[in-house]
Amino acid sequence: FVPNKELRRKADSKAAEADALSERLARIVNNVQEVIFQTDLNVCWTFLNSAWERITGYTVEESLGTSFTDMVFPEDKETSMYHLSELVNGTEKTSRYNLRYITKSGEIRWTEAIVTLDIDAEGRLLGASGTLTDINARYVAEEKLRQASNNLNQAQTLTKLGSFEHPLHAEGSSYWSGQMFKLLSRPGHKQPNLEDLLTAIDEPHQQRLRESIIALKEYSREINMEVPVNKGSAWMMVRAEKQKGRLNRGDVITGTLMDITQRKSFEKELIASKLMAEKALAAKSEFLSNMSHE
Repeated sequence: FVPNKELRRKADSKAAEADALSERLARIVNNVQEVIFQTDLNVCWTFLNSAWERITGYTVEESLGTSFTDMVFPEDKETSMYHLSELVNGTEKTSRYNLRYITKSGEIRWTEAIVTLDIDAEGRLLGASGTLTDINARYVAEEKLRQASNNLNQAQTLTKLGSFEHPLHAEGSSYWSGQMFKLLSRPGHKQPNLEDLLTAIDEPHQQRLRESIIALKEYSREINMEVPVNKGSAWMMVRAEKQKGRLNRGDVITGTLMDITQRKSFEKELIASKLMAEKALAAKSEFLSNMSHE
């Protein structure tokens, strides 16, 4: 009787420890911001933590037993099935992809899914498990940034205006907009540097710009000059100034390069027309003078 009582006490103690551990694990899992999930062989939810409700609005109770694609945005369901089939076929061990879920309120939210297969010791497939991370805010911000970048590129293309940024010291990296590469006929895959800008300009203007940049480093003067490029086949307006670098990376030269070839051509034609008009006026004056003298 005593041994049985001792065994029962030990069993109760172990059970209490197991319950306490289970509660601790449950609190940890439910405090995680990402959805932690498991599915069965029919890809129906068998486990979801409370983050599921925070992200989708559906309770865990009403979601368990439903297919993992039920709340997926229609256009993304095929993507989900494709990645799952890649796992089953052994093409990938872990699948990571973005997809949209439709929340209970009808809102569309972007998530990042990381999925692996659950396989027992005998190698039998049990289902899948993984996480869903709410990336909606990040995705919306990135989409706005992409749209702003596209708008800027379109505006620069229409105005034939390129932008650049070069560090004044060795550290840091340079930046050219896509239009800069086009204006200077440089390969877009190459990492640009300040020397690329200088050598693209015809001599002796190249030396003038080099001296202006030196002055810019020392005296913070603004650069504003017209220079020929590509052996005089085009003219560019260079504007630049010194600015404080971001994240304490040192000062940078930031500026724009604008194609003014048409304007220079128009100015040349205007000067030629003016000279012709002046010659015509002089000839007329001389003719009238001669007529008056006669």
